[in-house]
Amino acid sequence: MAEKKSLVWQYFDVLKNNNSKAGCKHCNCVLSRGKPDKPKDYSTSSLIAHLRSKHPDLYKEMTNLKSSVSLAADRAISGTVSTSAASDVPQSSHATQPSIKDAYEKLKVWDINSDNAKRIHLAIANMIVLDMEPYHVVQKPGFIELMKTLDSGTEIQHAIPQIFH
Repeated sequence: MAEKKSLVWQYFDVLKNNNSKAGCKHCNCVLSRGKPDKPKDYSTSSLIAHLRSKHPDLYKEMTNLKSSVSLAADRAISGTVSTSAASDVPQSSHATQPSIKDAYEKLKVWDINSDNAKRIHLAIANMIVLDMEPYHVVQKPGFIELMKTLDSGTEIQHAIPQIFH
Protein backbone atom coordinates (compact mmCIF):
# COMPACT_ATOMS: atom_id res chain seq x y z
CA MET A 1 0.00 0.00 0.00
CA ALA A 2 1.22 3.54 -0.75
CA GLU A 3 2.51 5.71 2.04
CA LYS A 4 -0.25 7.74 3.69
CA LYS A 5 0.43 11.47 3.55
CA SER A 6 -2.74 13.00 4.99
CA LEU A 7 -2.80 13.98 8.65
CA VAL A 8 -6.25 12.38 8.89
CA TRP A 9 -4.55 8.97 9.14
CA GLN A 10 -3.66 9.74 12.75
CA TYR A 11 -7.34 9.12 13.50
CA PHE A 12 -8.16 6.23 11.14
CA ASP A 13 -6.87 2.79 10.17
CA VAL A 14 -7.49 1.02 6.86
CA LEU A 15 -9.44 -2.17 7.44
CA LYS A 16 -7.22 -5.20 6.98
CA ASN A 17 -9.90 -7.21 5.23
CA ASN A 18 -11.11 -4.36 2.97
CA ASN A 19 -8.75 -1.62 1.76
CA SER A 20 -11.68 0.45 0.51
CA LYS A 21 -12.81 1.13 4.09
CA ALA A 22 -11.28 2.86 7.09
CA GLY A 23 -12.17 2.64 10.76
CA CYS A 24 -12.24 5.59 13.14
CA LYS A 25 -9.87 4.98 16.05
CA HIS A 26 -12.14 6.94 18.38
CA CYS A 27 -15.63 5.61 17.73
CA ASN A 28 -14.96 2.50 15.59
CA CYS A 29 -17.21 3.85 12.82
CA VAL A 30 -16.35 2.29 9.43
CA LEU A 31 -16.26 4.66 6.45
CA SER A 32 -15.84 4.15 2.73
CA ARG A 33 -12.74 5.49 0.98
CA GLY A 34 -14.15 4.79 -2.47
CA LYS A 35 -15.18 1.93 -4.74
CA PRO A 36 -13.37 -1.34 -3.95
CA ASP A 37 -12.52 -1.92 -7.62
CA LYS A 38 -10.92 1.55 -8.06
CA PRO A 39 -8.10 1.89 -5.49
CA LYS A 40 -6.51 4.77 -7.42
CA ASP A 41 -9.65 6.81 -6.71
CA TYR A 42 -9.59 6.28 -2.92
CA SER A 43 -10.07 9.51 -1.01
CA THR A 44 -9.89 10.85 2.53
CA SER A 45 -12.87 13.21 2.04
CA SER A 46 -15.33 11.05 3.98
CA LEU A 47 -12.81 10.61 6.79
CA ILE A 48 -12.28 14.34 7.11
CA ALA A 49 -16.04 14.96 7.01
CA HIS A 50 -16.51 12.35 9.77
CA LEU A 51 -13.94 14.11 11.97
CA ARG A 52 -15.53 17.49 11.29
CA SER A 53 -19.04 16.36 12.19
CA LYS A 54 -18.51 13.66 14.85
CA HIS A 55 -15.22 14.69 16.49
CA PRO A 56 -14.90 18.48 16.15
CA ASP A 57 -12.14 18.63 18.77
CA LEU A 58 -10.02 16.14 16.79
CA TYR A 59 -10.83 17.94 13.54
CA LYS A 60 -9.62 21.21 15.09
CA GLU A 61 -6.46 19.45 16.34
CA MET A 62 -5.79 18.11 12.84
CA THR A 63 -6.35 21.46 11.10
CA ASN A 64 -4.13 23.24 13.63
CA LEU A 65 -1.39 20.68 13.04
CA LYS A 66 -1.84 21.02 9.28
CA SER A 67 -1.50 24.80 9.57
CA SER A 68 1.68 24.43 11.61
CA VAL A 69 3.19 22.01 9.09
CA SER A 70 2.25 24.29 6.17
CA LEU A 71 3.69 27.34 7.91
CA ALA A 72 6.95 25.52 8.65
CA ALA A 73 7.18 24.37 5.03
CA ASP A 74 6.49 27.89 3.75
CA ARG A 75 9.20 29.27 6.03
CA ALA A 76 11.69 26.64 4.87
CA ILE A 77 10.96 27.38 1.22
CA SER A 78 11.15 31.15 1.65
CA GLY A 79 14.30 30.95 3.76
CA THR A 80 12.78 32.77 6.73
CA VAL A 81 13.47 29.99 9.22
CA SER A 82 15.94 31.07 11.85
CA THR A 83 17.02 29.87 15.25
CA SER A 84 14.08 31.78 16.71
CA ALA A 85 11.66 29.70 14.62
CA ALA A 86 11.51 27.15 17.40
CA SER A 87 9.79 29.68 19.65
CA ASP A 88 6.08 30.36 19.55
CA VAL A 89 6.65 33.88 18.26
CA PRO A 90 5.09 34.25 14.81
CA GLN A 91 7.61 34.84 12.05
CA SER A 92 7.17 37.19 9.13
CA SER A 93 6.40 35.42 5.87
CA HIS A 94 8.78 37.81 4.07
CA ALA A 95 12.43 36.84 3.82
CA THR A 96 14.84 39.35 5.28
CA GLN A 97 18.54 39.68 4.70
CA PRO A 98 20.52 38.25 7.64
CA SER A 99 23.13 40.35 9.41
CA ILE A 100 26.77 39.61 8.64
CA LYS A 101 27.15 37.97 12.05
CA ASP A 102 24.10 35.71 11.47
CA ALA A 103 25.29 34.78 7.97
CA TYR A 104 28.73 33.90 9.32
CA GLU A 105 27.24 31.80 12.15
CA LYS A 106 25.24 29.79 9.59
CA LEU A 107 28.45 28.90 7.79
CA LYS A 108 30.01 27.34 10.89
CA VAL A 109 29.92 23.57 11.03
CA TRP A 110 30.03 21.87 14.41
CA ASP A 111 32.84 19.62 15.40
CA ILE A 112 31.56 16.05 15.14
CA ASN A 113 32.66 15.49 18.75
CA SER A 114 30.97 18.60 20.21
CA ASP A 115 28.37 18.05 22.91
CA ASN A 116 25.64 19.58 20.76
CA ALA A 117 26.47 17.36 17.76
CA LYS A 118 26.51 14.28 19.99
CA ARG A 119 23.14 15.25 21.51
CA ILE A 120 21.52 15.67 18.10
CA HIS A 121 23.05 12.48 16.71
CA LEU A 122 21.81 10.52 19.72
CA ALA A 123 18.31 11.97 19.27
CA ILE A 124 18.35 10.96 15.59
CA ALA A 125 19.57 7.46 16.47
CA ASN A 126 16.75 7.16 19.02
CA MET A 127 14.24 8.26 16.38
CA ILE A 128 15.57 5.64 13.96
CA VAL A 129 15.31 2.90 16.58
CA LEU A 130 11.93 3.93 18.02
CA ASP A 131 10.31 4.42 14.60
CA MET A 132 12.09 1.35 13.15
CA GLU A 133 13.44 3.40 10.25
CA PRO A 134 16.41 2.28 8.18
CA TYR A 135 19.39 4.41 9.13
CA HIS A 136 19.78 5.60 5.54
CA VAL A 137 16.69 7.78 6.13
CA VAL A 138 19.21 10.46 7.14
CA GLN A 139 20.56 10.51 3.58
CA LYS A 140 17.20 11.40 2.05
CA PRO A 141 16.78 14.99 0.81
CA GLY A 142 13.80 15.72 3.05
CA PHE A 143 15.66 14.77 6.23
CA ILE A 144 18.78 16.69 5.19
CA GLU A 145 16.66 19.77 4.45
CA LEU A 146 14.88 19.40 7.81
CA MET A 147 18.20 19.34 9.65
CA LYS A 148 19.49 22.37 7.72
CA THR A 149 16.29 24.19 8.63
CA LEU A 150 16.65 23.34 12.31
CA ASP A 151 20.31 24.24 12.45
CA SER A 152 22.55 25.02 9.52
CA GLY A 153 25.63 23.92 11.48
CA THR A 154 24.50 20.32 11.57
CA GLU A 155 26.22 17.98 9.12
CA ILE A 156 24.04 14.94 9.82
CA GLN A 157 24.42 13.00 6.58
CA HIS A 158 28.11 12.36 7.27
CA ALA A 159 27.85 11.71 10.99
CA ILE A 160 25.07 9.15 11.44
CA PRO A 161 26.95 6.07 10.22
CA GLN A 162 29.57 6.79 12.91
CA ILE A 163 26.90 6.43 15.61
CA PHE A 164 26.27 2.83 14.60
CA HIS A 165 29.90 1.73 14.51
